[in-house]
Amino acid sequence: MKSRYIRFLFVGGSNAVVDLGILNLLLYTFPTQNVYMLLLYNTVAVIFAIANSYIWNTRWTFHVYKHMKNYQKILFTAQAIINIIINNAALFLISLFLPISNTLGYFIGNNIAKLIAMILASSTSYLLLSCIVFRQVKKTPREYQIIPRDSSQLLI
Repeated sequence: MKSRYIRFLFVGGSNAVVDLGILNLLLYTFPTQNVYMLLLYNTVAVIFAIANSYIWNTRWTFHVYKHMKNYQKILFTAQAIINIIINNAALFLISLFLPISNTLGYFIGNNIAKLIAMILASSTSYLLLSCIVFRQVKKTPREYQIIPRDSSQLLI
């Protein structure tokens, strides 16, 4: 469990790089002080981070890529939508309270708000991923599996 959490933290770090990188690229390329454009930029950045999260968490953190069930894909998508909602809501609320005086202040203020929003959304995502989406079911050891009564079904 501890090593899985450490792997999740590494993936989270790469998600943060993707998320902040995309957001700042959009803010640098298309500067805005409009909070709704900021939310649009944030949503695009979060979608890229979620794609990164899906690839690394299913293949490395939780080791479920090859045998992921359809219900897990649906739950992962639901978790991703919740992540976007929390991320945007926190970013919106925090950006309303940060003092913004000029373009540089706005840029720094957006990044501070984004970091706080990422922490809230990532913490929620970890709980949802580990407790619901990819919760581990204890497997029965092969030697303790029930042997069928019909001998034609036995594997030798």
